[in-house]
Amino acid sequence: MKRTTSTNAERNTLTNLRLPALHVGRGVDCGSVTVFPVWTDGDGVRGVDWAGRGLVIDEVDGGSVPQLSVSNPTNKAQLILEGDILEGGRQDRMAGETTLVMPGQSIVIPVNCVEAGRWNSGRGHRSTNLKTAYSVREARRRAFKTAPGMAQSAVWDRISRIEEGLGERSATSNFKERATARQSRLVTSKEQLARGERVSDTEMVNHPAMLKPMLGQRGVVIAIGGEIVAAEVFASSTAFAERWEGIAIAAEIDGRFADARPVRSQDARDFIDAIEHSTPVVDGKGTFTWEGHGITLTGVAHERGEAAVLQFTATNDRASVMSA
Repeated sequence: MKRTTSTNAERNTLTNLRLPALHVGRGVDCGSVTVFPVWTDGDGVRGVDWAGRGLVIDEVDGGSVPQLSVSNPTNKAQLILEGDILEGGRQDRMAGETTLVMPGQSIVIPVNCVEAGRWNSGRGHRSTNLKTAYSVREARRRAFKTAPGMAQSAVWDRISRIEEGLGERSATSNFKERATARQSRLVTSKEQLARGERVSDTEMVNHPAMLKPMLGQRGVVIAIGGEIVAAEVFASSTAFAERWEGIAIAAEIDGRFADARPVRSQDARDFIDAIEHSTPVVDGKGTFTWEGHGITLTGVAHERGEAAVLQFTATNDRASVMSA
C-alpha cells in the first residue's frame, strides 16, 4: 500500500489522535502525596530534548511580562511544558502552555511572571527543569477562562498564599526559590544515599522525588491529601526520568497544604480510564486539549509517519488542593 505523505493526510492523522493505552501500578505514599507509576503501550520517541536545554529564550521588545521569544538553533525538537519555570531576564516566568519548538523555529510563547517583586535589566532565560505547583497553574487557568487580564494577578496571589502558608518568604515573592531550595536539599540527600549514609534531612526522606522511576515507567498519577490531582505521561521512560524531579517537587509543595490520607488504587484507575476515553482536540501546532468529568487534559503530539503523543498532563480541577 502506498504511504500518503500530503499535508492533509498528516493533519487528519493528528485530528484523529488517540492516547496510548495506560497501565497503572501500585501507589507509594510520600507523606500527603501518593505516587502511582504509569506505563504505556506506545512506541518510544527519540530526537526530542525533553528539558528544552538547547533553546535560546529572551525578552520580547525589551520586556513584555506575558511573552517571551524562543528560538531553537539545534537539530532536535525542544519541549516546553505548561508550568515550566524559565529563569532569568527581567523576571522569572512560567510557560503558559505546552509548546514543541522545531529545529530552526523562532516563536513567541505566552508566559506568566512567578516573581512579582523584580523587573530589572536582565536578559536571557534558561529552562530550569522545574515546574510551578499544580495549584498555581490551576489558578492561572481558571482566571484566564473568565477574565484573561486577571490571570497574572491570580498567579501572584496563589504564590503569595503558598509562601505565607509555608512560612517561606522570598525578597521578590519568587516561586522558583521555593522549588530550588528543595532541589538543593534533595541533591544532598541523594548524595548521602549514594555513599551508603543515612539521610540527615528528615523532611527529604519521604519526599516523592526520592523515588526512583521504575523500569520502563513513562508517567505518574499523583494524589494529594487522598484525592487524585494529576497524571503526567511522556512518550519515553527517558523523558519521564528527566522530568520526574521537577514534577515531584511541585507536587510536594502543594502537598504541604494537605493531610496525609489514604487513596484507593481504584481512584487512580478511574482517573486513567476517563483520560483514555477522552477525545482530544488538536490545533495546528500539534498541541491538544480536552475537558470533561472535571478533568483538564493538555498535551502535544508530533507527526512522524503517524501521530505520536509526546507528553500530556491531566489535572483533576475538582481536587481540594486546586482551590485551597
